[in-house]
Amino acid sequence: MSTLTKICVVLLLVLVLLACPVFINLATEPYNYKSQYNSQKALNTVLQLSLNTTGAARDAAVEEAKQASDRARQAEAEKNAKVSQLESDRDKLKIANAQLESGWREVNAKLAALSSNYEQYLKDRQLLAEQLDRTQKKYDQAAEEARRGDEANKQLEGQVERYEHQVKFLREQLQGKDEEIANLRQQIKEGVAAAPKGGPPDISAQVPPVTGTILNLKNDVAEINIGSAQGIAPGMKLIIFRENPFVPFVAYLRVDEVDLNKAVGIIVERKGEPLRGDKVTTPQALKG
Repeated sequence: MSTLTKICVVLLLVLVLLACPVFINLATEPYNYKSQYNSQKALNTVLQLSLNTTGAARDAAVEEAKQASDRARQAEAEKNAKVSQLESDRDKLKIANAQLESGWREVNAKLAALSSNYEQYLKDRQLLAEQLDRTQKKYDQAAEEARRGDEANKQLEGQVERYEHQVKFLREQLQGKDEEIANLRQQIKEGVAAAPKGGPPDISAQVPPVTGTILNLKNDVAEINIGSAQGIAPGMKLIIFRENPFVPFVAYLRVDEVDLNKAVGIIVERKGEPLRGDKVTTPQALKG
């Protein structure tokens, strides 16, 4: 119900209240035209006053209604403006939310890429560590092989040195034998008996190649582990040499006593100091 309708209803109620006494008097008093006229006149006056009052009230009400309508329209406009502003803000928020979601997706994509790159980095790091371990092992193996090679080279150098000493010694022996053979040939030509100067012939040249070891040593007497079973006989002259470190010639051992697997002799023509464990051999063994 509008405000104007409410005002009209109020005015009608006022008119009804004002007219009620007149109708009641007419109903209770006898009919009198003059009084009726006066009453009607008074009623008209009252009605006119009431109408005037009602018109003023109506105008005031209409004005108030217009003002209320203006206020309502203004409020509606403000409300519409607020709604528009809210809708604009909502649209902006939607755009911002869409941008945030896009940024969030980009961040998630970057995080996924970073995670993948980090996993790849860990795998590459593990592979590099394994390669480093293999390289270190290869380096250690190469170092060990180099060390062994150095040791082998040193051993080879020692063997070469020993062989050189042996060759030198054998050359000296060959030179002596060549001289001895030349002397013997000269003696044969002159008809002289073939015998080495300074004593009986050296029977060690008639023994097959054999090598033994010095078991015991005391002063110039040495005991060796080869005897008659190996062809050793008294009067033989054996060569004493050392294997470690290699010494091609230490001294001579002249055999005096012989058992089946042992012999005892005297050390002569020392070039070094014989030791227990040194080797003894015949010149044939060195030649072989």
